[in-house]
Amino acid sequence: ATVGIVLFFKPVQRFFYKVPAFFRDSLAVLVSAQLPLFPFLAYYFHKISLVGFLLNFIIVPLAGAALIGGFLGGLVNFIPFLAVPIVKVTGALVFLMDWVTTFASKLPYATFSVPSLGPLAGLAYFTLLYAVFAPVEALRIKKRYKFAVVGLCLLIVLASLISTSPGFEVTFLDVGQGDCIFIKTEDGGTVLIDGGGMPLYYKGSFDIGKDVVLPY
Repeated sequence: ATVGIVLFFKPVQRFFYKVPAFFRDSLAVLVSAQLPLFPFLAYYFHKISLVGFLLNFIIVPLAGAALIGGFLGGLVNFIPFLAVPIVKVTGALVFLMDWVTTFASKLPYATFSVPSLGPLAGLAYFTLLYAVFAPVEALRIKKRYKFAVVGLCLLIVLASLISTSPGFEVTFLDVGQGDCIFIKTEDGGTVLIDGGGMPLYYKGSFDIGKDVVLPY
């Protein structure tokens, strides 16, 4: 993400030149940070979030305020009448972040599954980024050839994302205490092994089956 900001912030900022200045910089940071992460998200998680990008506009300011609140609360922890309200406000901000992310994750089409990008598709994706954002002078090729490179790389990436048949799939789910394995066969059959669970002493409202296994 940091490399993306360093490399792509200026070009992305210029791309959104019509967007109001107070919003343009934040938008450019978020977009440039996400661009190089896509292949890694596809490879490790097989999911791309559609709402996570927009959610950053809400979560980042709240997280910043909560961080400041936690710092101030630590400084004045020995003065209860000052520390208590600061800690309560900070806790409310953290609760709000948790509620917003949970709500957004349950929206229709919040995420969509993608196959892992192979070495060729990964190389094509980063070549595509370079061809799109690097000036023609840096590429040392004619402008029409730049469009040809962009088109070819885009076709390779899209072809790798269009999965004709998922085949046999084995997915491991993080269910806390347990080794949850979800198997999907080529003919559409499914098998769930070990749905996990919560310790007997847990008294909270979080349910591993309802909140993790069932949504998947």
